[in-house]
Amino acid sequence: MRHIAKSVDPPQSIRDWLVEQLPVGQNLNYRNFNDKPALRRELIAEQFGLCAYTGTPIDERLAGYHDANHVFQAHIEHVKPRRVCKDELVARGGVYGRDLCEDMDHRNLVAALEVKRQPPAKSETFGAAAHGDEMLPVTPLQAGCEEKFRFDANGAIFGVDHHARETIQLLNLRHATLSGWRRGAIAGFFPNDLELTRAELEQLIERLDQPTDSRLPEFSFCIRSYARSLLASATTQESQSDSVEWDATF
Repeated sequence: MRHIAKSVDPPQSIRDWLVEQLPVGQNLNYRNFNDKPALRRELIAEQFGLCAYTGTPIDERLAGYHDANHVFQAHIEHVKPRRVCKDELVARGGVYGRDLCEDMDHRNLVAALEVKRQPPAKSETFGAAAHGDEMLPVTPLQAGCEEKFRFDANGAIFGVDHHARETIQLLNLRHATLSGWRRGAIAGFFPNDLELTRAELEQLIERLDQPTDSRLPEFSFCIRSYARSLLASATTQESQSDSVEWDATF
């Protein structure tokens, strides 16, 4: 995951809707929000074209991802599930639809890859479609979320603590298809015959978090994680080499 810094003000689509709907005082919920395509585009732009959970591209590049049984599409995801938002509103004495609910709070909304399988099979989906109404221990709205996960050259994902490991399980982030996509993305930056210096690795890590034409590379935070592991290994080797040279002087 990559931390998503939400804007203070809602995106334009929600602001326009609130101007029209607040005076009416009803249908103030996501189900009745009437400009989801515009909101989806705004969220995708905010995330530089990447799925909030997986790092998969969810702009027009998504058209390249498909197979015989799965449908891949961009989706407006409620980080706190809609059912939980509604239940909390009612518990506070609010009336769903009359009182504005957190299901329309832009700070709870992200763009995510939605995977649907025909015929349905939950074990064969991943990301937004996998966790349902389960609350995620680690979300892209939390600062430092990127540091909770590690990736290797094979596209495998590892959680650094039990919260991250539970999140991996809930989102099914070890799905073979997703792991294969990550492996391909990492290999594109680190072919077998490429050896980067420490300085080059540092430059690459920085560049992978800098959008080009308002886009980040596919799976950029996964590639960054692998690059950081190589940098840490290079630093350790340099430290050991320096230690050997120092010992040799005595």
